[in-house]
Amino acid sequence: MPTGPSRKPYVSLGFKLTIPLVLVVAAAAIGAYLGLVRMARSNLFDSKVAAATMVTKLFAASVSPAVVFDDDTAMQRSVDDLARNEEVADVEVWAAPKPDAARSPAEPAAPQLAGFHRGGASGPLAGGTHVERAERTERIERDDTKVDVIEPILDPQGGVVAVARVRFTLERERAALARLARQSLFVSIAVATAFALAMLLMLARVVVMPLARLERAARSLAGGGSAGSERTVALFDDEVGRLTTTFASMAEAVVDRERRLADRNGELKLILDNVSQGFLMALPDGTLREERSAIVGAWLGALPTRATFGDVIGRLDPNARALAELGFLQLVDGALPLDVAVGQLPRSIRRDERHFELAYHPVVRGEELERVVIVLSDVTAEVERRRVEEDQREFAALVTHLVHDRRGFLEFWRESTALVASLACPTADASLRRDLHTLKGNARFFGMSRLSALCHALESAVAEAERPTLRAPERERLQAEWTATGDRLATLTEDGTAFVELTEADHARLTAAIVEHAPYDALAQLVAGYRFEPTRRSLERARQIVEATCRKLGKPLPIVHVRDDGLRLPPGRWSAFWSTFSHVLVNAADHGLETESERVDAAKPGPGNLWLTTSLEADELVVSVRDDGRGIDWERVRAKATERGVAHETQEQLEAALLAEGVSTKSAVADVSGRGVGLAAVAEAVAAMHGRIELESAYGVGTTWRFRFPSETLLEAHAPVS
Repeated sequence: MPTGPSRKPYVSLGFKLTIPLVLVVAAAAIGAYLGLVRMARSNLFDSKVAAATMVTKLFAASVSPAVVFDDDTAMQRSVDDLARNEEVADVEVWAAPKPDAARSPAEPAAPQLAGFHRGGASGPLAGGTHVERAERTERIERDDTKVDVIEPILDPQGGVVAVARVRFTLERERAALARLARQSLFVSIAVATAFALAMLLMLARVVVMPLARLERAARSLAGGGSAGSERTVALFDDEVGRLTTTFASMAEAVVDRERRLADRNGELKLILDNVSQGFLMALPDGTLREERSAIVGAWLGALPTRATFGDVIGRLDPNARALAELGFLQLVDGALPLDVAVGQLPRSIRRDERHFELAYHPVVRGEELERVVIVLSDVTAEVERRRVEEDQREFAALVTHLVHDRRGFLEFWRESTALVASLACPTADASLRRDLHTLKGNARFFGMSRLSALCHALESAVAEAERPTLRAPERERLQAEWTATGDRLATLTEDGTAFVELTEADHARLTAAIVEHAPYDALAQLVAGYRFEPTRRSLERARQIVEATCRKLGKPLPIVHVRDDGLRLPPGRWSAFWSTFSHVLVNAADHGLETESERVDAAKPGPGNLWLTTSLEADELVVSVRDDGRGIDWERVRAKATERGVAHETQEQLEAALLAEGVSTKSAVADVSGRGVGLAAVAEAVAAMHGRIELESAYGVGTTWRFRFPSETLLEAHAPVS
C-alpha cells in the first residue's frame, strides 16, 4: 500500500471534492424528495380518478336498466351497493332534464331519482346544477379533498335518460401521501447522510482503495443493496400494499357490478329476442356488433362472423347493396349533414313477398360518429293492409263515378283500355309520352291513384333514359294493374252502352213536344238525339277536373261557368278528344289560375273565373275554355322554344311551339304538369278530327282556348228542338 507522501494528492483531491459533493448530494436529496412526493401525489390522485371514473361508468351501466324501466327499488339498491365502498361519500341519480314546453311550471326540470349521502348530509350536490342539461360525455371535478364524477346514463338506443354523480373522498389518499412524504423525507435524509458519509469515507480512502471497490459500492447502492435502500423498498412496499388492498376491495366491487350488469344485459337481450323488430349495431367501418336480436337470424339467416351493413342489405336485396354501402360511407365521412346522409340510406326493401322497413339512429359523441343503431321491421302486414284499403278506396271512387256518370265513365274506360293496349305494345311509338301523360291525368281524376302514380314513375323512367318504349317488366306491370281493376269492375261494366239517358229537362221537352203535337220529323230528331251524350256532362266533368287540380295545388276553387247550348254528341267518336281535353283544364288550373295572394297583388276581385262552353257557330262545333288568370308568359315560351330548337319568331310560331312536345313553362316536373306533352296530345287529338285550335292570351289578363271542328266531323250533333 502506498505510504503517506504518495497519498497526499488523493487526500487533497478528497478535500477539494468534499464540499461540492456534499452540496450535490444535498441538492440531489432535496430534488429526489420533491420529485418523489410530487410523483407519488400525481400517481395516487390519478389512480383514484381512474378508479372513480371506472366505478362510476360501471354504476351508470348497471343502473341504466332500472332507470329505463323506472324501477325505483332497483335504482336505490344499486346506489346502496355502491355506497358500501367507504370511499364513496355521495351518490345521486338525476333524471334527464325536460324541456320547458314539456313540463308544468311547478315541475322541476330534472328530478332526483335516487341518492346517498354519507354522514347524514342532505341536499343535492352543488345544488343540482350539473343536471341543467343532459350531457353525453362524463365530467370529472377534482380538488384536494374529493373527486366528483358525473356520468350520463344511456338507454339501449344511446339516448341520455339520466345523469349519475358520485363523490369519492380523498382522505385515505391524503393520509397515505402524508405518511409517504414523511417516510420519503426520512429516507431521503438518511440516504443522503449515508451517501455523503460513504462518499467522504470513499474519498478519504480512494487513494488507498482500488477503483473496483468504488464501482462495486456504486453498483451495490444502485441495486438497493444497502439497508437504507432495503428499508426504502420496504416502506414503499408497505404503502403500495395498502393501496393494493384498497384497489383490491374496489376490484371486488367492480366484479360485483359486472355480474349485476351481465344479469341486466341478459334480461335486456331476453326482451330484445322476443320483440318483433330486429336491432343491429354498425360501427363506423361498417362492421356489425355480434349483439343483435334473434329475429334477425330468422329473417336473414346466419350472417358471417364479421358481417357488415352491406351484408344485411345484400340479404334483403342484392341489387341495393352497392348503393347502400356508398350511402353508409357518406354517412361516416361527414361530408353531408347527418340527416341528409341518413336519408340516402335504404328505408324500404321488398324480399320475395315480404316488405321490410329500416330505421337508422346514429350515435354521435361530440362530432364523431361512434355507431349506428339499425332497426329492421317486417311491415308486410301493414303494407298489405294499406294496399287493401287503397283498393277499397279506388273501387269506391270508381263505383261512385260509374253511378253518377255511367256514360262518361264507360267512355273513360274504353279510351284508357285502348291507351293501355298501345302502351303495352313493345314496338316504338312516338305517342308514348303523350299516352302516358293522358292516362295519368284521367286515372287521377277517376280516383285511380296507384295507376296515376305508376304512370308518373314510368314517365320519369322514359324521360331520364330517353327511351321510345317501355321495358317488358314495365309493360307487364302496367297491364297487370289495369287488368286487376278491370276484373273487379267486370260485372258493373257489362253491356255498358245499352241504355239511353234522359234528364228531367229532356223528359219535360219530349212531353211538351208530344202534347203540342210537334211534327213527326221533329219528334224523331228529338228522340234520336237522346242516344247521344249531352256536352253538359263533359263540361261538368271538366269542371270537376279543374276543381280537383286546384285542391291538389292548394289553390282556391274558381267560379266555373258552364254553357252547353243543349248540344249532344255521338258517344265514342269524341272520347279521344275529351280524354286529352283534361290537359287543357289542368294547365288552366296550374298555369293560369292564380293563388289568393297573387290575385290580391294583381288587384283582381275574389276567386278566379273559368268559362266552359260548347256551341254551334256556322256549322262548326266550338269547345272553349277561358280563364281570367295569369295569361301565358310568351317570353318564357320563347326561351323554352329556343332551348328545344323550335321556331319562335312570329306569334303563330310561338303558339305552335306551345303545342310542341317537350315545351313547358314549368321550371320543374311535378305530378300534375311540367313535362310538356299534355298540349301536344291535345293538338294530336284535334288534328285527328280535322279540327283547329285558336288561342288568345294576354299576360295578367287571361287565356282563351277554342277548339273548332268542321261540320263533317259532327255527324248527327243535336241541338234541342224548339
